[in-house]
Amino acid sequence: AERAPVRDRSQRREARAMSVRTMEAGRGQPEPGTLDREAAVPKEWEAALDRQEDFIEELLGG
Repeated sequence: AERAPVRDRSQRREARAMSVRTMEAGRGQPEPGTLDREAAVPKEWEAALDRQEDFIEELLGG
């Protein structure tokens, strides 16, 4: 399969991230259908999401 050349830096970054995700997909990660959707979100994830939300609000001038 021949791929089109990627010119833009952000496109290269996106392509690289996608290839890494593909490689990591088979490393014992739970399948989406097997996740317990009612399970509590880990505290570390909550903290990371809060930091991201604060950062985005700061960037947007909120």
